[in-house]
Amino acid sequence: MTEQVHAKQMKPICRDCGAALTSDDIAIYRKLVFREAKEYLCMTCLADDLGVPRKRLEDIAAYYHRTGFCSLFVQYT
Repeated sequence: MTEQVHAKQMKPICRDCGAALTSDDIAIYRKLVFREAKEYLCMTCLADDLGVPRKRLEDIAAYYHRTGFCSLFVQYT
Protein backbone atom coordinates (compact mmCIF):
# COMPACT_ATOMS: atom_id res chain seq x y z
CA MET A 1 0.00 0.00 0.00
CA THR A 2 1.36 3.44 -0.86
CA GLU A 3 1.82 6.28 1.59
CA GLN A 4 -1.06 8.71 1.88
CA VAL A 5 0.18 12.20 1.08
CA HIS A 6 -1.26 15.67 1.35
CA ALA A 7 -1.88 16.69 -2.28
CA LYS A 8 -0.57 20.27 -2.11
CA GLN A 9 2.47 19.66 0.10
CA MET A 10 3.33 16.07 -0.91
CA LYS A 11 3.77 15.28 2.78
CA PRO A 12 2.49 12.14 4.48
CA ILE A 13 -0.84 12.58 6.25
CA CYS A 14 -2.48 10.93 9.26
CA ARG A 15 -4.59 7.98 8.14
CA ASP A 16 -7.29 8.85 10.71
CA CYS A 17 -7.66 12.63 10.72
CA GLY A 18 -5.79 13.70 7.56
CA ALA A 19 -3.40 16.09 9.34
CA ALA A 20 0.00 16.69 7.75
CA LEU A 21 2.62 14.65 9.62
CA THR A 22 5.91 15.82 11.09
CA SER A 23 9.07 13.75 11.18
CA ASP A 24 8.39 13.14 14.89
CA ASP A 25 4.90 11.79 14.11
CA ILE A 26 6.40 9.28 11.69
CA ALA A 27 9.33 8.39 13.95
CA ILE A 28 7.23 7.75 17.06
CA TYR A 29 4.77 5.64 15.05
CA ARG A 30 7.61 3.57 13.61
CA LYS A 31 9.27 3.23 17.02
CA LEU A 32 6.14 2.16 18.92
CA VAL A 33 3.98 0.43 16.31
CA PHE A 34 5.78 -0.92 13.23
CA ARG A 35 9.17 0.11 11.92
CA GLU A 36 8.32 -0.68 8.30
CA ALA A 37 5.02 1.25 8.28
CA LYS A 38 4.01 3.17 5.17
CA GLU A 39 0.90 4.78 6.69
CA TYR A 40 0.96 6.61 10.00
CA LEU A 41 -1.09 8.29 12.69
CA CYS A 42 -0.33 11.77 13.98
CA MET A 43 0.72 11.92 17.64
CA THR A 44 -2.76 12.96 18.74
CA CYS A 45 -4.47 10.01 17.00
CA LEU A 46 -1.71 7.61 18.09
CA ALA A 47 -2.06 8.76 21.71
CA ASP A 48 -5.83 8.20 21.51
CA ASP A 49 -5.27 4.78 19.95
CA LEU A 50 -2.75 3.78 22.64
CA GLY A 51 -4.77 5.31 25.47
CA VAL A 52 -1.98 7.60 26.66
CA PRO A 53 -1.69 11.40 26.84
CA ARG A 54 -0.11 13.08 23.80
CA LYS A 55 2.42 14.66 26.21
CA ARG A 56 3.78 11.17 26.97
CA LEU A 57 4.56 10.60 23.28
CA GLU A 58 6.14 14.06 23.03
CA ASP A 59 8.33 13.22 26.05
CA ILE A 60 9.44 9.95 24.43
CA ALA A 61 10.33 11.78 21.20
CA ALA A 62 12.25 14.44 23.15
CA TYR A 63 14.17 11.70 24.99
CA TYR A 64 15.30 10.10 21.73
CA HIS A 65 16.22 13.48 20.27
CA ARG A 66 18.29 14.30 23.34
CA THR A 67 20.05 10.97 23.69
CA GLY A 68 20.42 9.94 20.06
CA PHE A 69 19.59 6.34 21.06
CA CYS A 70 17.23 5.83 18.11
CA SER A 71 18.17 6.63 14.52
CA LEU A 72 14.52 7.31 13.64
CA PHE A 73 14.72 10.64 15.49
CA VAL A 74 16.88 13.43 14.09
CA GLN A 75 19.15 14.64 16.86
CA TYR A 76 18.85 18.33 17.77
CA THR A 77 22.03 20.35 17.59
